[in-house]
Amino acid sequence: MVLFNISDPSYPSLLLLCTISLLTIRALRNHISTNRMKKGCQPPPSVPQKDPFFGLDIIYGGFTETYEKQSRDTIARDLFSKYGHTFQSFTYGVAEIVTEAPEHVKAIYGTDFESFGVGPMRSFGLKHLADDGLMSTDGAVWKAHRSVLTPIFAQATNHQHMFEQHVARLLALIPEDGSTVDLQPLFDRLALDSSSEILFGESTLTLLPETLADAMKFLDAYNYSLQGVGMRMVLPFWDFLSRDPKFGSSCKDAQDFVDKILDKVMGTATSASEEQKYSVAYGLANLGQDRVKIRDELLGLFLPVHDAIATPLTNMFFNLARNPEAWTKL
Repeated sequence: MVLFNISDPSYPSLLLLCTISLLTIRALRNHISTNRMKKGCQPPPSVPQKDPFFGLDIIYGGFTETYEKQSRDTIARDLFSKYGHTFQSFTYGVAEIVTEAPEHVKAIYGTDFESFGVGPMRSFGLKHLADDGLMSTDGAVWKAHRSVLTPIFAQATNHQHMFEQHVARLLALIPEDGSTVDLQPLFDRLALDSSSEILFGESTLTLLPETLADAMKFLDAYNYSLQGVGMRMVLPFWDFLSRDPKFGSSCKDAQDFVDKILDKVMGTATSASEEQKYSVAYGLANLGQDRVKIRDELLGLFLPVHDAIATPLTNMFFNLARNPEAWTKL
């Protein structure tokens, strides 16, 4: 079987591309090795893998273990116990270093924060949904975004009555007969309603029986967009493997939803409702920021703001349900 026809006009170009790629990889590895030797660094232990290029055996094993143990934390603890506080693996052609060493964590998030970042990876993943925002930047640009957002968030989250009405709607959905209830989906809906009101000034109202059609379309589009964002972050060098027409249309639907909100808050002050005047969208609009930048900021922040509400509540009640003594004290 013939794999390549050397008489094909594209063959020399392909050969040149492969040669340049191999030389680039070799030069990069030599550069890393030289820097490592200068600083006295040792490579971390590597997770044994049968596939040295894509790590498909590790990826498949991770999915299998997650399904069996129902917890990524359990898998992480097992790996740390086997390979130490810091180890590396190669998945999808990219080296991944995992650490729980206190000094490393301290350096990454504190003392040497400027040397680390997520900008390039997140920017590639988010570029079709929310390219220019806090979640896809590092360094001085990240600090500038944060300095603008901090006082706006402080004002937007300082309205207890807003959160109270969403909690009241959640409580109304809990059975009064003492029957078992799954709180996680309710906490997700609470987080969606409150985070959308904090950011946009308009709640998605998923805790009410008559959820707005536009809100549901936005949530469906946003959730599908995040799947594509995640795929692009995992496969930064393999974009051709993550092409999906629905991803593009979902990003546009999510952006259109926020654009409609910005039509209201970027007009005259009287066109915005009282809820919108306390929102992050209104705060950014009052600063005269570019419309696309405001939209990117809001879409990028929607996930972490939602998770900041849903995840702690879910974890707290998960543990309280298994610790009756702590529940009784509360």
